[in-house]
Amino acid sequence: MNICITPMIQNIKQISYTIYIVDKGERKFVGTQEFGVNCKTQHFTLSEKTPNFHFIVTWSEPLFFGRDDLLYESNFIIDSKSIPYSNIVLNLQEVPREKLD
Repeated sequence: MNICITPMIQNIKQISYTIYIVDKGERKFVGTQEFGVNCKTQHFTLSEKTPNFHFIVTWSEPLFFGRDDLLYESNFIIDSKSIPYSNIVLNLQEVPREKLD
C-alpha cells in the first residue's frame, strides 16, 4: 500500500519521516519516507482487522548547524473503509504536531 506524506515544511530537503502504525496499543515500525518522495510503497500487517488505522509520523527539525534539532510527532486516525484501493495520505499540515522531549 502506498503511504503519501504531505510535509509540514516545504523547503527543507534533508527531512526524513518515520512512519509507525499502532496495533493493539503497540507501536510498530512501518518505514521511512524522504523529503521529495511523494508516495512510497510500505508493507505492514496488523494482528487483526481494525475499523481504523492509527499512524504516527515522527521527524526532526530545524536541521540547522549550531541549533539543536527538535523532534515532532503527529497522529493520524484513518477509516479503513476509505482506503481499500487507494493511497493513504498523511498530511502533516492538517493535524497538530506534538514536540517530543
